[in-house]
Amino acid sequence: MRRAICLLPLLMYACAPERVVAQVFLPFPHGLGVEVGAGHNQLLWHARAVPGLSQEIDASREEFSVTAIFRLHYEFYPLDGVQILPFVGYNKFGGASATMASGYRDKYWIQAVEIGSFATYAFNDVRVGIGYKYNRHVSMTVRYYGSLYETGTRSWQEEVEKIFLKKYSSCITPRGSKALSHWRLSAEAWFGISSLQQDYLDDVLAIQENHYRVILAFTL
Repeated sequence: MRRAICLLPLLMYACAPERVVAQVFLPFPHGLGVEVGAGHNQLLWHARAVPGLSQEIDASREEFSVTAIFRLHYEFYPLDGVQILPFVGYNKFGGASATMASGYRDKYWIQAVEIGSFATYAFNDVRVGIGYKYNRHVSMTVRYYGSLYETGTRSWQEEVEKIFLKKYSSCITPRGSKALSHWRLSAEAWFGISSLQQDYLDDVLAIQENHYRVILAFTL
């Protein structure tokens, strides 16, 4: 009798459908998934033409820079072929400037909690769609290599960014993904739809974010 009781969970596992096994024996519900990835970041940074400045100055931070992404998602299917994928995660983005003639360069980094959703449609094992997300910036820093016009020995310095950037932003993206069993490989190109500069700088400065991601996801 004791042996039969011990074998009962194994028999249930062997006979139950995959979805039931996932829901009963695993600590997470079917449809929950984890995403990890990396992305290149850009800050499009423009000083507006104002009295005393005859034309706009492009000071964008677009040098190649890669940061990590981590997300949790939950997928469900309200219609045949249509997938809704809400998510929450951590994202580090920003941008790195080119090196100026004086040797100066800087890097602006924003660490954010992001929450959003995708809507996609299936074409065989490929899905395409769009996404939206809201970023809450929990940490903003700037690293700079000396001062703008410094001529002596330079060194990297870092401080909290309090002048230019808001504490929130929002973005949209196209998304394409390829199914690999329980895994899915996705590409995203996020474009800022809200300005990043603080409100009091609107007349003199325009800052937008772009980030391009490759994501590997696993779904139960």
